[in-house]
Amino acid sequence: MSLSFDLHNTHGTARRGTLHLPHGLVETPVFMPVGTAASVKAVPQHIVETNGADGLGAQIILANTYHLMLRPGDALVRDLGGLHGFTGWPHPFLTDSGGYQVFSLAQLRKITDEGVTFQSHLDGATVTELQGQLIPQYDGEVDPNNTYTTTYPGGLTYTSNIKPTPYVARGKNNLGRFLRTGFQTTNNIALSAAGDNYNVRFSLSQSYQQSIIPNNQVNITNFNLFGSYKPSARVKIDASLNYNRQYTPNYPDVQYGPNSLIYNVSVWTGADWDVDAPDIRGIWQKGKIGTQSIFAEYQRYHNPWFQVYEWLRGHHKTDLYGYVSANYKIDNNLNVNLRTQMTGYDLFRSEKMPFSAHPYGREQNLGDYREDRRSVRSAAGKRLGFSNERAAREIGWRSDRCAGIGPSLSG
Repeated sequence: MSLSFDLHNTHGTARRGTLHLPHGLVETPVFMPVGTAASVKAVPQHIVETNGADGLGAQIILANTYHLMLRPGDALVRDLGGLHGFTGWPHPFLTDSGGYQVFSLAQLRKITDEGVTFQSHLDGATVTELQGQLIPQYDGEVDPNNTYTTTYPGGLTYTSNIKPTPYVARGKNNLGRFLRTGFQTTNNIALSAAGDNYNVRFSLSQSYQQSIIPNNQVNITNFNLFGSYKPSARVKIDASLNYNRQYTPNYPDVQYGPNSLIYNVSVWTGADWDVDAPDIRGIWQKGKIGTQSIFAEYQRYHNPWFQVYEWLRGHHKTDLYGYVSANYKIDNNLNVNLRTQMTGYDLFRSEKMPFSAHPYGREQNLGDYREDRRSVRSAAGKRLGFSNERAAREIGWRSDRCAGIGPSLSG
């Protein structure tokens, strides 16, 4: 079976190329009609071949393995010569594994530690995947002196030096065994002092959160200082400073895609691999440490241990807020207040994507490193305001809503 891809041109992340497949060429980007049962409904095949995108015809059709397995059944498709013999379509097919049906047929499926079991929407029969079929697997014994040929439903054959082994559930509850117990600790110290004309408070806290995901955690340090001083009966000065620091060398990515743990472990891979197997926990292929991770599949998904120990995302953020205000009481009804403040933050995020990682848009497996640095500062401002408490009482307003009666300056 020969598969290759010629790259003709690029524009940003877009690529123009040609796929060389056993049943023909496919030019990308490609118009691909959906033929769930291996044929496009209500459209004759010769029209699909000649009247596709821009009148050039479709070069490939999408078929759904799950629905074909139910009807007409893999045995019939195989006996008729595979999908091409069954349909008479001479060009390439792309077959969907049926993973989408885990969601679209949610009321007819049951997810267990062994995988997914469906109840057929046609006759109610139980449909399962892990039945002990002998197939070549990622950790099978490689025998360079022998070749093994496996015939799959639909007639496709695969020949290699990998000795086929039973396709069974060996990774029960992979996600549950991968996750750990999370916890949080917080330590705090606070001091305060007060007198006839002053009030001072100080606090320092440190929080640590261990994620349920291995090698993921966050630290939060917070510092606060407040002081108030009355040098006279008419003057009062307040000041406050708050500092907050969040920092972690690694936090999880929660996007949808191959960089998500849930996507890899719980949604799109099954129980045919064991998260605690020594080779899986070892992360790297033998002789390829640092360049090629090991997993049951390499087209789209990732080893979860590889994700948490090699694919690192740092997060460091500092928030700072402070103000100083002075209030002068002219008489029992009129106050003058002067206030200045500042606020801002610094943010640094990093991502170290190792070799052999391949998320959407970065499928080259070459690794990279990215940084995101941001700093925001508000201009320190001064504000002068007057408040008339008698006027506020007479018109029924609350005193704390009448700031601004009289001139107000800021700058």
